[in-house]
Amino acid sequence: MKFTINKIDFIDGVARAKSVLSTKTIASIGDGVELHATKDPHHGLTIYAAGMDTNFVGKYVGVVEDEGHCIVDVKKLFEILRALPGEIFTCENERNEFSIQSGKSHFELQSLSPEFDIDEGKPEVNRVDIPINDMIALIKSTDYAIGGESVDYFMQGIRLAADDETGRLVSAIGSDKLRISSTKRLFNVPFPCPKIGAILSKTGISELSNLLANPNKDETFKIGLTDDGRSLSAVRNNLTYNLGMLDGEQYPALNIMVDNHIARESDNVLTLDKKEFLNAVKRCLIIFSSNLENTLRMTIKRVATDTDGHDAVLILESADDRVGKVHEEVMAKYSGLEMSVGFNAKFFVDVVDNAPFSDSKEVVVQFGKTELEAARISCPNDENFYALLMPYRLVDMSKPVDDKETDDDLMV
Repeated sequence: MKFTINKIDFIDGVARAKSVLSTKTIASIGDGVELHATKDPHHGLTIYAAGMDTNFVGKYVGVVEDEGHCIVDVKKLFEILRALPGEIFTCENERNEFSIQSGKSHFELQSLSPEFDIDEGKPEVNRVDIPINDMIALIKSTDYAIGGESVDYFMQGIRLAADDETGRLVSAIGSDKLRISSTKRLFNVPFPCPKIGAILSKTGISELSNLLANPNKDETFKIGLTDDGRSLSAVRNNLTYNLGMLDGEQYPALNIMVDNHIARESDNVLTLDKKEFLNAVKRCLIIFSSNLENTLRMTIKRVATDTDGHDAVLILESADDRVGKVHEEVMAKYSGLEMSVGFNAKFFVDVVDNAPFSDSKEVVVQFGKTELEAARISCPNDENFYALLMPYRLVDMSKPVDDKETDDDLMV
């Protein structure tokens, strides 16, 4: 095998392969990046990598002198490509040695031969064109809320499901049991998703986000369900990702989890200027010396209506005995009773920073009738989105840190 390729393309493909392979818990050279060179005038070099639940295929322009294929250690190859001078690399594989030449620099890496061709057993996929920006919005509105390793395995991803008979209305939900983020998006074609729904893992979300990065305004990509129904196959230009999914029926029943916590039929609705509220909450976060201590006391008090129609003030208070205290006030419009409630301050920042608030100047927060109920955050410009934040039990801020909130203080 012998081929010539430009530096930018080679690094892009190997970087994507490296990301996919990083999900494997046991690594060996046999799990490295596969390079396939053919005399295709459009895509001479194919780069392939298979991770735990995701695989990647990238086709890149290259001048191929001799066809062939090999497997190379992806980490070392990536380090070498970044360090080499010049913009054009000449690569050759012979007798289980993969060589890379650029200018006066020359590297040789051990290589292996693949056990099978990457096209063998390739699943059949019927793909449809989906607007990239719509898919990005669906992901961004929910992935910030998904759980980490400390929660149920099936919550470590986004649940996607078709919400109508046409399959065009797709719902997405992410949760770590302390917050829930839900949105819906209407596509112009049926979205390829199993009827029972499917869970796209954190890894799959990350790789799909990488694939869809920096789109043009009306750019589309192709996405389809593999014939075995276990993977979403996404294609953009010369790049393909097959993203493994879990059975959507395994996703926890969140309606049970939040039962008796949702602000049902509550008149305690607070409307705030998005920018003022977000900046005030972010300033409150500065006071904390630990990411584990983000309890924010929110007190709503009635005031005389001003010229902008504000008839309430939202008082935000946080304290850390090792640092100090903070007090913020934000004017608001409010229909409801005066109250004090506690929440994780960072959760509010996550919602407003990631949810579809870009075109909205306001954020609406509906509080429950008691401090035991979740807050429901919605966006005036998107009726299909909402987030639920579970409350924290308020504690006396004058108490020592050791006497303050523990995990038992969560209202879930």
